[in-house]
Amino acid sequence: MSNETEINLKEILKLFNKRSPSSLSLKDIVFETNIDKKTLSTKFKSIDDITEALYLDFMEKLTRELLVDSLAIKGPEFFAEMIYNTMMIRYDYRFLAREFDSIMNNNPRMRKHYTSNRIKAKQSLLSVFNVWRNMGYLEEEEFIGSYEDLLVRLEMLLEYWPVAANIYVKKGGKEKIITYHRVVANTMLPFLTEKGKKSFVEAMLKFN
Repeated sequence: MSNETEINLKEILKLFNKRSPSSLSLKDIVFETNIDKKTLSTKFKSIDDITEALYLDFMEKLTRELLVDSLAIKGPEFFAEMIYNTMMIRYDYRFLAREFDSIMNNNPRMRKHYTSNRIKAKQSLLSVFNVWRNMGYLEEEEFIGSYEDLLVRLEMLLEYWPVAANIYVKKGGKEKIITYHRVVANTMLPFLTEKGKKSFVEAMLKFN
């Protein structure tokens, strides 16, 4: 991605976070962002094209953050940091949470891409949990599928927390993240051994 395109996307991202993409036209974007009309129309043919470009940029950043090898080696303390960083990314692209259902239902290509990446992330994190269990950080599953259920809860919280925060937390962006970081990350606590809790709680204190 060229620097020019990145700059354009950042300007458009600010606009999408304020207004629904479905309410905008390419003309609106030119007017609201002062992006050159010719440049915009050359790179993007529709609002859907821009939405997809922002979505792919978002997913690229999330993928870079989910460093499975680092998670496995460093243990639960790194989990707290990873959750915080991914929440920051999701807040920066919060229009995706607000418009998630509409975007996924109206763009089969994005939906297929998201579903594929979701499955890969789930498999990777399950392998991390198994490593942590062997290292004495995680309890054995109380019920078959408990680790998978944990990932589903985390997924739901991470995907939609920006919407809830926008309604219930009137403070700025960083305060919203700090408030919900504790809620999201603490879903891990019941699964941790005493050894795991010690390193996890120490890491969590850095964010309070």
